[in-house]
Amino acid sequence: MEDRLDWTPSGPTPVAGHRPSRPDIIHPATSRMTEHADRMAARLGAWVARRPDWARPERDLILAVPDHPELSVPGSGPVPEREPWVNHAGAVPAGRHPGRRVALCFRSTPAGPGHRLRAALERAGAEVVVGDRLDLSQLEGIDLIVIVESPTPPIEMIGPNPGIPVVFWVHHGEHHLDGNLRLAAAYGADLVLLAHSWHLAYRFDRRVERFPFGAEPSLSPPPFSQRRWDLGFVGAVEGSAYARRRALLEQARASLERVEVRSGISPHEIPDVYRNSRAVLDEGGTRHFPITMRVFEATAAGALLVTDPAPGLELILGDDFMEIPDLGLDGDALRTALVDGSGEAKALAAHRRVQEMHTYDHRVDLLFGLAHGLSHDHRRVDPVGSPMGRFLASHPYGQRILDLTGTVDVSDREVYRPGDLGEDLPAGSFDTVVVEGQPSPEIARAARRYVVGSGLDPDSLTVAVRSVTRYGDLMVVDVGGAGYDIETVGGPPPPGG
Repeated sequence: MEDRLDWTPSGPTPVAGHRPSRPDIIHPATSRMTEHADRMAARLGAWVARRPDWARPERDLILAVPDHPELSVPGSGPVPEREPWVNHAGAVPAGRHPGRRVALCFRSTPAGPGHRLRAALERAGAEVVVGDRLDLSQLEGIDLIVIVESPTPPIEMIGPNPGIPVVFWVHHGEHHLDGNLRLAAAYGADLVLLAHSWHLAYRFDRRVERFPFGAEPSLSPPPFSQRRWDLGFVGAVEGSAYARRRALLEQARASLERVEVRSGISPHEIPDVYRNSRAVLDEGGTRHFPITMRVFEATAAGALLVTDPAPGLELILGDDFMEIPDLGLDGDALRTALVDGSGEAKALAAHRRVQEMHTYDHRVDLLFGLAHGLSHDHRRVDPVGSPMGRFLASHPYGQRILDLTGTVDVSDREVYRPGDLGEDLPAGSFDTVVVEGQPSPEIARAARRYVVGSGLDPDSLTVAVRSVTRYGDLMVVDVGGAGYDIETVGGPPPPGG
C-alpha cells in the first residue's frame, strides 16, 4: 500500500521522495489491502479511497465526501461548495439572462442532458451556439464555453483560445475518470463540474464544483390512484453489465402485480411511462455510484424513487426516496409504501423539492453563478502529432494497451509488453492491442475495442469488425461489441494484473 497524497493549502497533491506522515487520503493498492488501510485511516484520522466494487471500509471517502467537501479539494482551486444549488433556488422567470452568449458543445444523443441544458439556456434568454466541433477563431462575443461529456470521439477544438473560460461537465465516475482527466487537460478546462461521484474532485488539477443533472419543469403529477403500473423502469436490461438490474426487477415482480419495463424508447416517451408509474426503479450499476438522470425524471413525474445508494442524493432529495438495501429490493416494504400512502407522500415531497430547486432552469442559474468571474487560465494540451498520438487523443477512455511493437510511449495509460503476459491471454483483456503485421487469433481476441497496426488486413481478422479508420499509415480496426462503452474501463484485469 502506498500513501500517495499529502495535504497542502491548495489540496491533496502528489508528493515525491518521501512518505507523508499523516495523509488525509489513503489508497489501497489492491482490494485485499482495504482492511489494513481502514485500520491505518482510523489511527490517523484519514479516509480510504477505494474502487466502487471493493468492500466498504469504515473510513470510506466515497460516503464521507458529500457532507465534507473539504475532503475532495481539487489540486487547484477552492473547496467545492456543499450544496451550491441552494443559492439559486426559487422562481426562474424566462428571459432572465439576456445578452449571455454560450458555446455549448456535445455529441448529440437522443436522451442526453446537453439538449435539456440548451433548452433551459434559451428559455433564460441566452444565445446558444451548439456543435461538436469548435473553431475558437469564430467565437467573437461568446463569454463562456461549456463542454458536456459525450460519447467519443472528443469535441474537436481548433486554434488557440482567445481567452474564453471553458467549463467541462463530467457525467461519469471511476470507470471514465482517466479519460475525463485527459479531456479536462485537452479542452483547457478552467472549471470542472461533476454531476456526481464528488469524491473524485481531488483527482483533478483545476477547480471543481458539484453540478447534478436536472429535471424538466413539470405540472402537478397525477395521483397514485390514477396510475397504471406499480413500478416502472426505462433503460437497458440485456448484457452482463445489467445482471443486477434484471435481478432487482425480478424481485419487484415477485411482490408487485404491475411492473412495466421499457427499453429503446424515445426520450419523449419516458415521462409518460413514469407519470403512469407509482414507483420508478433506479439502478446505477457497480462501476460508480451515480445520481442518475433517472432520479430527476422519476421525481419530476411524481413517482416514488426506489434507488441504489447514491452518495449525495440526500442533499438533493432529503429522505424523500426509498433506498435499496445491500441484500436487494424489499418488495414487501415497497408494496406497503404504495398502499398505505407513505410512498405517495414521499413522491410528492420529492417532486416539490425538485421543482423548487433542481430543474434545468435552476441549473442555468447555477452554471452562471459558478462561472461568475471565471477566467481562462488553463492552456489546452494538444495531442502529439504522430499517427499514434492522434489515435490516442481521439480515444481518451481506452486505458489498457497491449503493445507488441515497442512503439507506444505514454505515461498516463497502462501499457503492457509481451514479457508482461501470462501463459493464457483471456479475450477482451485490453482496450487496445497494437501489432506488427497480422495478429494471431488469440491476440486479436485480446482486444476489447481496437486492433491497431500499419500492416493489418481487416478482412483476415478472426473477430467481427465494426469499422476501419486510418491515422496516416496507422490502421485502426474497431472490434468492440455493442456494450464496450458501457463495460470498458475497470473491466477484466490483464493477465497477472
